[in-house]
Amino acid sequence: MNNWTRTLRSGFFTVMPKLLLIIQVVALAHAADQSPKTGQPLDQASPGRVAVAASLGNDIRAVDAMMTEQGPVLLTDLKWLKSMGYLCRRTKTDIERELAKVQANMAELQLMRQSGYLDAVRARMIAYALGMEADALSKQAIKLQEALAPAGNDVGSADSEIVHAARKQQQAVRTLSTMSSVLHEFAEAIVANL
Repeated sequence: MNNWTRTLRSGFFTVMPKLLLIIQVVALAHAADQSPKTGQPLDQASPGRVAVAASLGNDIRAVDAMMTEQGPVLLTDLKWLKSMGYLCRRTKTDIERELAKVQANMAELQLMRQSGYLDAVRARMIAYALGMEADALSKQAIKLQEALAPAGNDVGSADSEIVHAARKQQQAVRTLSTMSSVLHEFAEAIVANL
């Protein structure tokens, strides 16, 4: 190998890594220019993102408010019914679990609403989950209705505890039924917005 070839090879192996580094830096800088900056809203053209319609934003606020207001009252009534022996622990726990799932999904939707954009895939999954939770709450309303069915026949009796329990039970059944129907409609509204 002559001197000229050695010089060419050594120059090549010295320059090439630097050239590759420069190409990578330029490619990264170009990619950074193409992505949205931190703190800037994504535009509607971003893949997988959908702007939150005003009506859906109002629905998210309304459903979240309903769950925040009625959820604790329902849980208090269920706790009383269980402590008095009118409701089994499993039914109470199942209802609590479903309400917790709804609250978690609503919190995620609230974050999306505040950003102004829905992640289409995640929003569709939340809508599906809310539909399933609505079905579960409807089934729990039926179980709760049946839990005091024998006591309901004695509502005309003088036992004020049974009357009080029947009232709490009926209120809880109405609340669960209302939540179920509202969540079904809400899930449909989410899908319609996508």
